[in-house]
Amino acid sequence: MVSLPRGGGHRRALVNEASAGASAALAQEQLARFDVAQTTEADVTGARTAALRAIAKLRIYALDLRLKD
Repeated sequence: MVSLPRGGGHRRALVNEASAGASAALAQEQLARFDVAQTTEADVTGARTAALRAIAKLRIYALDLRLKD
């Protein structure tokens, strides 16, 4: 619902409302981009941690094999 002021200022009110809507849409887009970036960063960190754990296990297994020989 839009309130239209008297005296011909309705165009200015419509422009202001459209501007506010555009600003809100841009803010939502930036928030979505930030969320995607944060999620991607968390996924990469998780994958890196899993890889480092796997490497550590391989090193332990290799050390065990050397000690058994």
